[in-house]
Amino acid sequence: MMLVMSLFFTLAEGVHQKLLSNEKILLAVRTTENMEAMYNKILWEQFHILGVDAGFGKDDGTVVRFQNKAEGYLLDAIRTEGIDFSRFQDVTLEVSNYAFLTDQDAAGFVQEAANQVKYLVTESLVEEWTSQYQQIASDSETTDSVDDLIEEGQQASEELKNSSETSSAKEASSVKGTSSEAGIVGVSAGKRCGFLLTESTKEENTEDSNEQETESNKYEGKENPLEVIDSLMEDGILSIALPEGFEVSDQALTVESGERVSGRTLNTGNATDVSDASVAEQILLEQYLIETFQSAIVDQGRECLKYEMEYILCGKDSDRANLESTLLRILALREVENLIAIHSDAKKIAEADSYALAITTATATPILYEAVKYGIIAVWALIESVLDLRTLLCGGRIAIVKTPVEWTSELLNFSSYLGAGKKAKESEIGLAYNDYLRILMLFESKSNLAYRAMDICEIEIRGVEHYENFRMDHVLVKADMKYSFDASPIFFTFVPQLQGKYDGYRMEAENVFSYL
Repeated sequence: MMLVMSLFFTLAEGVHQKLLSNEKILLAVRTTENMEAMYNKILWEQFHILGVDAGFGKDDGTVVRFQNKAEGYLLDAIRTEGIDFSRFQDVTLEVSNYAFLTDQDAAGFVQEAANQVKYLVTESLVEEWTSQYQQIASDSETTDSVDDLIEEGQQASEELKNSSETSSAKEASSVKGTSSEAGIVGVSAGKRCGFLLTESTKEENTEDSNEQETESNKYEGKENPLEVIDSLMEDGILSIALPEGFEVSDQALTVESGERVSGRTLNTGNATDVSDASVAEQILLEQYLIETFQSAIVDQGRECLKYEMEYILCGKDSDRANLESTLLRILALREVENLIAIHSDAKKIAEADSYALAITTATATPILYEAVKYGIIAVWALIESVLDLRTLLCGGRIAIVKTPVEWTSELLNFSSYLGAGKKAKESEIGLAYNDYLRILMLFESKSNLAYRAMDICEIEIRGVEHYENFRMDHVLVKADMKYSFDASPIFFTFVPQLQGKYDGYRMEAENVFSYL
């Protein structure tokens, strides 16, 4: 009888061990999921990023509070009332290999951001964005800057003023064989921009020289674009590029740059298996930023900065400074494409020829013709680009390289186009403001974009009551959790042969806490 009872209780203890084994797995999963459910609600609701504040409201960048929270949940779970054959007496937890949102050049942030939009972005869309970037980048590399052309044209224009009529007449008589510094500047500028006429075109222009001289008569006495452009731009890009009714935000950051995520020394985890963001994830990051953060044309109601996307791009302290810097960057891209559009239009080149001819012959200094001509072309591209900015800020689209039909401004009385209410013609298949933001982001370091985005997240969340100590580099996104459970045998006490041989069991389980 004793042998039968010993066998029965031994089998019963085996069942007890199986129950404990199942319970440890269940407790480990429940605890891990419980900790994952403690994600910061504001970070998720406003910015769609998951992570647990390891400090739980305290300025503590360790995982001690996180570990204590998990252990507390476990201890509450095992201290139930009544009889429970799967109950543990004690439990401990070790958290290791953990990573914060800001680790490894913000790899966690980039990966989560990419996960938010990866089902919205198709391969064909990525190819289209890449093609747009490559075209604009290539054009920017092969075309000289508008500022340089304008400066060279202004130098030539200033020399026109300083030239005496006598010396100008002498220069005019030997213009074809002269290689003065000013003349070389003009030709050089034309070569860099691809605007010099071909030999066949020069022959056609020679045949039509009388017509050109007649055409130039209508520009005589008109304003010299090279002389008035500086006065138009002297108050900055915001003074001329904003559409009618656009009010610039005066919001500015009060947090010093050295205290922001992008400027301070960050708290780091000890994970060794968090991979760097892939190229695809970096592309998806840009789409996430555009969809999540407000800009000059999209207001989501946040007050810290109104132009969040512009801050992410430029990193300046105020909305005004960030908008100005962003518009100047877009302006530079548009100037290049508008230079190409002018070069592609023989009629516009002819107009610039006539205008330059009118200016140089009026002072009897045709030696400076080339420099003035390309300066005028550059000013024209600049004015059209300013009109493009107005359309973009109104939510419209602009063709990358315009056709004559899509062109807006005219060379004659060009400054009138900068009046209130004027803007460029829209294009159905062109690029919008957000498209240019995306292109500009391709020129930026992805870690810079991510850290500046986290600047905004952190400042916004800190502005909420009880979240004053919140830090993005305390947001836990990944950790290995190793559980140790202690239990005592129940039925071995009834088996004389086993009494004193089994003081207890230690069972272990491992689980991964991760949002990545």
